[in-house]
Amino acid sequence: MIRVRKREDAPEELATNGYTDDAVKSAILEDQDDKCYICERKVTTDYQVEHLASQNAYAAGVNEWENLYIACNYCNDKKKTSFDDIKHPDTYNVEDVIRHSVDLENERVTFTTESEDAAVQNTVKMLERMFNGTNAPKRVLMETRFYNKFKQSYNNFQSVVHDYLAGHTEEMRPVIEMQIGQRSEYLAFKYAVIMENETLRQDFGDMVRWNKE
Repeated sequence: MIRVRKREDAPEELATNGYTDDAVKSAILEDQDDKCYICERKVTTDYQVEHLASQNAYAAGVNEWENLYIACNYCNDKKKTSFDDIKHPDTYNVEDVIRHSVDLENERVTFTTESEDAAVQNTVKMLERMFNGTNAPKRVLMETRFYNKFKQSYNNFQSVVHDYLAGHTEEMRPVIEMQIGQRSEYLAFKYAVIMENETLRQDFGDMVRWNKE
């Protein structure tokens, strides 16, 4: 989960037609680079307009531009009304405060933070539910398929990084640059890999900047 940059002015159709209008959805998708704002997966037809503060908790925000995001069906269904108090992804560098890491041996994704802020802690709990399942450590089928897709992408990136560090710098540099480009999936995890290695941080650290101030 990384910061999202929403355009300042909402589409005109929001005021007249509400958040279900295609022009509104198109604008949000463009702002989010066609990715779910929670898990960072690319979406095609499997998305919903997600209310950061749910309609149950904040009925006045049903058509409030700052409250509208795009989430994949999986994340939206899991979030529902359980995580109304999370850090606002348009005003907060989530990836700088919550460390994203992967324990491949135990097939767990971990999210850690030193912040005691309640909204940060709630964001951690939400991300844990998305990636590890509602009843961790046991995942149901959909949760397993979600994790396996993520793991495949993460392993691919780790393989590219390994080849780069092994000396294949000219060949692998453009591949890494592509995989940490703004439109790529799972950037928060890739950012962590880059920033935790001195060589990678020196060579690619300037690309760990998307949507930040």
